[in-house]
Amino acid sequence: YCSLASDLNPKFISIYTLGASALAFHLNRGNEAIRLLQKGINSNPKDIRLKLMLVSIAYQNTQEYDKVIPFLEAQIERGDAPYMMINILANTYQKVGRFSDAIKLWKKIIRDTDSNDMKIQAAQKLQELYALDKTKVMNKP
Repeated sequence: YCSLASDLNPKFISIYTLGASALAFHLNRGNEAIRLLQKGINSNPKDIRLKLMLVSIAYQNTQEYDKVIPFLEAQIERGDAPYMMINILANTYQKVGRFSDAIKLWKKIIRDTDSNDMKIQAAQKLQELYALDKTKVMNKP
């Protein structure tokens, strides 16, 4: 119903957020919630709320990283993605073993953010990834 309602008014942000919340958290239908939010983001590409809700649902409720990663990458390439979205993509890269891609994103956060807290978190993640990468290299036959 939310998808149909959004066809009538694609700029009505609440229909996407309320619908996605109900689908993901009350009905355990995370994939449908993600599709609804992607539709909302495509209609409202500058709305940060939709993007943050999408990445939080995707990060928590899906194992289909092959579908989530390209969407997150496209949003980040636009240049206006919130740092939380970059953070989530970096963590997702780490989950799927794409360590070098995660390292690039953490370095980007350190370089670009004004937040000392985010810089500290990114530095800690880099240390963790470098340790993982070193262990992986040392354990090769």
